[in-house]
Amino acid sequence: MKPTYEELAHLNPRLKSKSKEEVESLVKTIIEHGYIWRSDRSLFYNPKFEVSVRTEGLDLFTAENFKESQETILDSDNIKTTKSLRTNAKHQLLVSSILILLSVFSFVLSNWKWGTLFLIIMIVFWIYKSKQRNKIEQENTKNDK
Repeated sequence: MKPTYEELAHLNPRLKSKSKEEVESLVKTIIEHGYIWRSDRSLFYNPKFEVSVRTEGLDLFTAENFKESQETILDSDNIKTTKSLRTNAKHQLLVSSILILLSVFSFVLSNWKWGTLFLIIMIVFWIYKSKQRNKIEQENTKNDK
């Protein structure tokens, strides 16, 4: 389901400066690029690439420049880097949470040596993951040049 011109103009009053045809052409282009309208959040969402376009910024686009921007944004290298960074962050959070729980339980139930060991492992893990994330970001900036 796609939003009407009136609905979008209500969400973003600056769209009233555009003609109904221009807005409908923009919406058609957005949908052609794999976005779906999420009325619960008032935005267009692309489930394949996990990106969204909010209604607040729609007045800045025409159908043509939206198409051009999507070719740049959805470049496969950018998507791979973004997904890699997200996966890295999720993994870091999960492992760190487990290590924190083990540390707390070790301090409470066992002795301070085990708790300290788990804290040291967590710190080393955070340093390793931070270096890995920085490496991915550096590779991404090299590819952008």
